[in-house]
Amino acid sequence: MPGHLRPYQSASTRLTKSQQQYYEVSARIIQLMNEYSAYTDAETFWLAMKKSGLQLSLSTFYNRLRFLVDNGIVEKQTVKYNKNLYRVKSDTNINRIP
Repeated sequence: MPGHLRPYQSASTRLTKSQQQYYEVSARIIQLMNEYSAYTDAETFWLAMKKSGLQLSLSTFYNRLRFLVDNGIVEKQTVKYNKNLYRVKSDTNINRIP
């Protein structure tokens, strides 16, 4: 369908380019985390993302990970010496990403 014939979508339901990129990063983080069955530390996930070709700063990764935890998509477990481990909740639907 040519771009000028796209169906109308109100401004409140359209995603901006930055929102779309934010969503895509979240989806990639969740896909990567699903490859690990056990709780895993954030640095391991971040290094795996870098290895897969997604260039993302560590602070941006932590901010996005915290957002996913706050929204109930990712579980966080604290173990000794205040080390945090993460995994995707088993009932997570990737289409539910905020």
